Amino acid sequence: MVAAVGAAVKEPHGLRSVQEPVRVPVAADAEGRPLRISGQDVAEVRDCWVITDEWWRPTPIHRRYWSVLLASGTYVTVFEDLAAGGWYRQRYG
Repeated sequence: MVAAVGAAVKEPHGLRSVQEPVRVPVAADAEGRPLRISGQDVAEVRDCWVITDEWWRPTPIHRRYWSVLLASGTYVTVFEDLAAGGWYRQRYG
């Protein structure tokens, strides 16, 4: 079953995937480093990595992930969809 990014996937048995990405507003610098996420300042970037996967599908995955500490003290993982555009929160923690 294929679903759009950010949509909850409903399986035939009624269950849905957890921690589906949620679209969020992100202000980034010229290099793509997030500065503000959902109106909150980024205090520290912990890590950054790029994933390119499922190249054989009509819509392959090409994302740049950022693990950051917000000024509020919350750790967040966000990614920029490098294929389709847009920013998404993957998870907290």
